[in-house]
Amino acid sequence: MSALDLIIVDDDVNLLKGLKRTLHGKYNFVTASDVETALDLISENDFAVIISDMKMPYMYGDDFLTMVRSMSPNTVRICLSGESSMDQTVKAINNAEIYKFLKKPCDNELLTKTIDDAIKIYQKSISEKQKFDHTAKGVIYILLDMLNHVAPEITQQTFLVAKKAKNLSDRLGIKNQWELEVSILLMFHCAIHERVYNYDNLMKPETLIKVLEKSAQSLGRIPIFAKITHVLEQLIMLCKSNKIIKTIDDSPSLIKYCLFDTYWQHDTSREKKMLEMFDNKILPWQDILPEEEPDTNNSTNSSAKVIEKEIPLEELEPGMTVLQRISTSSGMTLIKPGEVITEKKLNDIMRFLIKGLVSGVVIVNQEVST
Repeated sequence: MSALDLIIVDDDVNLLKGLKRTLHGKYNFVTASDVETALDLISENDFAVIISDMKMPYMYGDDFLTMVRSMSPNTVRICLSGESSMDQTVKAINNAEIYKFLKKPCDNELLTKTIDDAIKIYQKSISEKQKFDHTAKGVIYILLDMLNHVAPEITQQTFLVAKKAKNLSDRLGIKNQWELEVSILLMFHCAIHERVYNYDNLMKPETLIKVLEKSAQSLGRIPIFAKITHVLEQLIMLCKSNKIIKTIDDSPSLIKYCLFDTYWQHDTSREKKMLEMFDNKILPWQDILPEEEPDTNNSTNSSAKVIEKEIPLEELEPGMTVLQRISTSSGMTLIKPGEVITEKKLNDIMRFLIKGLVSGVVIVNQEVST
């Protein structure tokens, strides 16, 4: 997905030609003369700013910009209008959260200043969002790191499910991956808080729904987690329903897919069980995660074999269980035997590794098919 400064939407082809001449060389931008084309472009690109005519064929600009707000909430929305009623103006402000109205014909200097200011607002909002995302995920990983001492098995499954969801969302081009990852991490955190210490117990229908409901209830008290709460509420509905899921192009359905696909990944009847929940046209297993093909020699989840393997520190990954102490050259312990590698622990190790304060190989547990 590419990032562009600006998209201009207007059914007046002559006006678009004039704006192209005016803005040429100043911004990286595209134009669209109809709503359908604009929506396709918005779904495929990240735009800092959108300028839309108020009166478009088949749809008013305020309704269109409301759709844009839903699809790309960080894009700053500007309305260009020759004339509009007070009702439309109020609706646009309230529903689409318009940044500014510009009246046709618009002075070139005013237009470029408005675009420049809008781009700065976009950049600031993205920067703040990235800082918040990084901080929130960091806090969650610290909590999981602490809980790893209590429930190492389910902590390891947390990272497996999150990794699978990340791989799938990358391949499917799903936006809002932060919401996806944090929903998974918080769900497992709540499971440990509810003393559900292994994956078999968590995947019992009544237990899974209880954990999800507790997670949604807890997060519902925190306004900044409203979207994650909504993801969990939708996931609860999916888990209570017996309907076949047709697509996994949204966070709730993708999380459910990853939860059960991870649970049954070593089961010989994995495909049959998954097809009781998901449409067989979603994606073939070998196209999604080829490294996790079901093993026809296994009969249950427990038939997977865990082997000891010696690897360089550079090859450590989240979810691995370390069987020996990892210490710095000064003797400071980074990982104790039996601990599961978390993102935070891995970052600590890599930081010391880069500085030359730790080196060598380590023995880890690795799960393989028998």
